[in-house]
Amino acid sequence: MIEQSGGHLHPGKYVLALRQAALDAGVRIFEDSAVTAIEDAASPIVVRTATGSVTAEKLVVATNAYTPATLGRMRSKVFPVRVTLFRTAPLTAAQWQRIGWDGREALYTAHEAMENYRPQADGRISGGSKWVQYGYGSTLTTGHLPEVFAQWRALFAQRFPELPDVGIESFWGGWIGLTLDFLPLHQANARGTVFHGIGYNGHGIAQGTYAGPMLADQVLGRPNAEVDLFRRRLFPLPPEPLRWLVLKGITAMLDRIDNRVDADLQKGSA
Repeated sequence: MIEQSGGHLHPGKYVLALRQAALDAGVRIFEDSAVTAIEDAASPIVVRTATGSVTAEKLVVATNAYTPATLGRMRSKVFPVRVTLFRTAPLTAAQWQRIGWDGREALYTAHEAMENYRPQADGRISGGSKWVQYGYGSTLTTGHLPEVFAQWRALFAQRFPELPDVGIESFWGGWIGLTLDFLPLHQANARGTVFHGIGYNGHGIAQGTYAGPMLADQVLGRPNAEVDLFRRRLFPLPPEPLRWLVLKGITAMLDRIDNRVDADLQKGSA
């Protein structure tokens, strides 16, 4: 299928532009200032770092997958998983012509654990998702995953058989925040002083942008229909080791479904 509306963008350039817009609006940004403690039992709220602190009447926690791992908050609502991405060597004009990707659209598959592929401005193909890693206890696991890298090389060769002479050149990855119902969290504490914008389930570029006005309205006390739409009963994640077992069971089930899809496709092409 082709979706005629929408598109794809460069996430790094987008974030840098948002950063500049914030600076132009007078926002002060403190980088390399890891939060060591949040004291929100009383007013004002105090956010502490190793070298200083900030006080405020209201706080927005928008650290997504890092919220349970580094802040120790929302552990029962969101859990971090690591996603691996890749990019190939640059393709020649003849190689691009060989695969017939004339429109240079971004692609994603219809698997339960979907794959995505997109062309880059310098002629490469990048992609990722599908295989995710969860660290026991919601810890942030290593990003050096040779087994996953090998899986991606084999899968890329399967998805693009016209490109046996194009290899994957590099891998990188990052953390996404998952929720049990795959919906983001925009809830506030009972006192209306701490607000959350987390749990985007791998769709943070779109959903994080969408959440900005929602969070702003909550902080300023303005009504927002979208905020009300996302209010629901949240079931807590089970404690370890049940959490690890549940997540392993879910990923194994999705893999079995996707393997059957691939097997059916191979039969059809044969």
